[in-house]
Amino acid sequence: MGMQAEVDADKEGEGSLSPSLKRTLDDSTAEELEQLQTDKAKRQASAALEVTFRLLCPVPRSGSVIGKGGEIIKQLRADTGARIRIEECLPNAEERVITISASDTADASWSPAQEALFRVHSRIVEGDNEGELPTGNTSARLLVYGPQIGSLIGKSGTIINSMREETGANIRVLPREALPLCAMEGDELVQIVGEITKVRAALQNVSARLRANPARERSTNGRQPLGANVAHRDAHRDALRNAPHALMGVHHAGHLGLGLANQVAHQQHQITLQAPPPGTDLHYRLLCPSVRTGSLIGRGGGVIPAP
Repeated sequence: MGMQAEVDADKEGEGSLSPSLKRTLDDSTAEELEQLQTDKAKRQASAALEVTFRLLCPVPRSGSVIGKGGEIIKQLRADTGARIRIEECLPNAEERVITISASDTADASWSPAQEALFRVHSRIVEGDNEGELPTGNTSARLLVYGPQIGSLIGKSGTIINSMREETGANIRVLPREALPLCAMEGDELVQIVGEITKVRAALQNVSARLRANPARERSTNGRQPLGANVAHRDAHRDALRNAPHALMGVHHAGHLGLGLANQVAHQQHQITLQAPPPGTDLHYRLLCPSVRTGSLIGRGGGVIPAP
């Protein structure tokens, strides 16, 4: 009986809580839930991100980054914790891409990928003379995925102008015509030129902004180097040169172009040209070696008289 009375008393006490106390307890529970949600959001914000930089390296200097038997690049990977990969050298390319990536957190003050970027750049400009700063101007060239470039330029160029003034380096986003063969479709080329200390300060600024504004997708997914397209086009051009009918191009409003070259390459040199409409002027373009043009012109234009 005594135990039952205690239980009943507890129930009575529970039921006798004042409405204000109940509201206080409910409010505390809501605050705890809100705090849990806030903590979860913070953890998600600081979750690992993938930071990637693509640094251009002159082909003759790539050995300074790789080292004998790959010893230097292995040491760079071990020291920084970043993944460092030297991409394949394309035919006729003057530069190679060094891809540097690492997991990162948004609340970290420094990035393993940034550390690796600086170490690799130092190897490129200093070579085996580590610690000896080069005299005169040097440069750093980065390939940046198009959607990220706005974070470096800013509205009306405010950001890039600010970085120039702050570092003293010449920072430019070069026109598409300047893209190297190893660049990919959709890339932009960022070039930094100046004394080594100024270039490093600018490289820190640029890399920090790229790190804060990562690409929403893997920047190299599904994309091919421009050099691969150039090689493809050259293959078509060579096929055109070797085709039975390649010596002459027939055109009405233009000239023999890549479209016809593709036909030559893909149809095993079988070219079928439709007859032009009646009354259309025809133009033929015959290729002639420079050293043989005199045989056509003649002395004083005697062979081909002026019209």
